[in-house]
Amino acid sequence: MSELVISQPPAGNNQEMAQWLNGLQVSINDKLIRINDYVPRYTIPDKPQTGMVRYFGKGLGGDITTEGLYVYKSTGNWVLIA
Repeated sequence: MSELVISQPPAGNNQEMAQWLNGLQVSINDKLIRINDYVPRYTIPDKPQTGMVRYFGKGLGGDITTEGLYVYKSTGNWVLIA
């Protein structure tokens, strides 16, 4: 697996910063796709583990309020990350 290389953010204007952030987001997304299979899920795992990442295809109640990419935190909560 290739590692994520993060360059120094620009010290310039907002447009340069927006371009840098967009490039970083694309790179992160690419790496996540390569290491995970994000087939939409429609049920909550029976035994979630801290750090588990799942793409839920709809809101399922509780912490999963809408479609999106969630991570299971050590606090026992699913948190929407994208």
